[in-house]
Amino acid sequence: MFMKKYNALLKWFIANLILLFFITTTAQTEYNKTVWQAKTKSQKTFIENKGQFSDINAQKILFANFDNAEEFYFTAQGLIIKLDTLINKKPLGKKILDVFGSESESDRKYNKEVSYFLYANWQNANPEVKIEVSEKQEDYYTFRMQKDICYAYKKITYKNIYPNIDIEYTIPNDSAGIKYNLILYPGADVSDISLKYSGDVNEMLQDNNGNIIIKNPLHNIIEHTPKSYYSDASGDIASSYILKDNTITFFVSNNNQTKTLIIDPWISGFSMSGDDWGWDVDYDWNNNLYVYIHDYTSSVWYVRKYSPTGALTWTHITSAAINSYEGNFIVDRLTNRIYIGDGFNGSGAFAYRIDLNAVSDGFSSQQSTSLEEIWDLIFDCNLNRIIGLGGGTTGNNNGGLINPVNWCCFYCKFYRSFRRRTRYFMQYS
Repeated sequence: MFMKKYNALLKWFIANLILLFFITTTAQTEYNKTVWQAKTKSQKTFIENKGQFSDINAQKILFANFDNAEEFYFTAQGLIIKLDTLINKKPLGKKILDVFGSESESDRKYNKEVSYFLYANWQNANPEVKIEVSEKQEDYYTFRMQKDICYAYKKITYKNIYPNIDIEYTIPNDSAGIKYNLILYPGADVSDISLKYSGDVNEMLQDNNGNIIIKNPLHNIIEHTPKSYYSDASGDIASSYILKDNTITFFVSNNNQTKTLIIDPWISGFSMSGDDWGWDVDYDWNNNLYVYIHDYTSSVWYVRKYSPTGALTWTHITSAAINSYEGNFIVDRLTNRIYIGDGFNGSGAFAYRIDLNAVSDGFSSQQSTSLEEIWDLIFDCNLNRIIGLGGGTTGNNNGGLINPVNWCCFYCKFYRSFRRRTRYFMQYS
């Protein structure tokens, strides 16, 4: 009798063990299954300016793109190309000492941002040119602590910039740079078109392939030889650039002015490939995913929101400074707010707040030069405060407590080992 009960109990135990294994395996399989995936590199759009981009050389910025190593700004007069670099102004004595030791975080004070500008303006163009946008994207952009929502477009068109001539700007998906089409409707005269480069231009020359090379203090910009064709026919028409005094005009052979002619060049600079780096992730109770991202081609940091199905909702630019350092962000799921901390700020790092629509509510923590860096943010649920981990170059403070109610910030001294490297070993639920 005992053996029968023992065998029955053993069979029950084995059956349940098998069932538990099956459930666990199935759960793990479901857990590890990819629900959706998205490439982080997707800023191939023209972003409208609502004050986040300042005028450059008295030219009002209408649209901008910073998908490339260069930044492209569009005005009523044409295109401005901004090239950024860091110059290290370290004293000779310090450079010699670095040969025998390692650089410290305080060395960043020797880094100086230098920007160069190229102006590609259309000469003798229509001063009342109308600029139209098309292919509006479903997602949108916000910037730092500004409240405006900025929309993005795949194409901008300068209508009737010359008599019977439009210019369309697009961004190629398979290469770097900016593409533009000159559309000459019947009656247009190609000799009206004139594009002059100025600014930080060292030299312009034409290579053996007909490309225009714009030399500047940083790296070359190339106006690639145009391809030309009629809109109602297949096959290319012979065309080329004419370069004189840093001004580009166009030659088209056998131009039939009764047809619509398209001249199709493109501008490229320093080519960089690859997706942007996802630095950290977080989520809200509605299963939206938030990613803190570093732009692969520049030092722009931004936060992106993806829906539970992987659709991009918005992009929030946290900083566009070339010497910006990685900070971090955190989602406060109790109040549906997002906190973003400065990676480095010589005047004192601070955290500011946006809502789940990426709009700032005006909150920012106090600044102190004794805490210049915020590399990580953690939410203290018990005391309803944000803990920022970081440091600085002028003191030994390695963290701060941010009160999200009265905007106070109290600084704490943690162990000196709590540096930026700590963040790589932290995971959050």
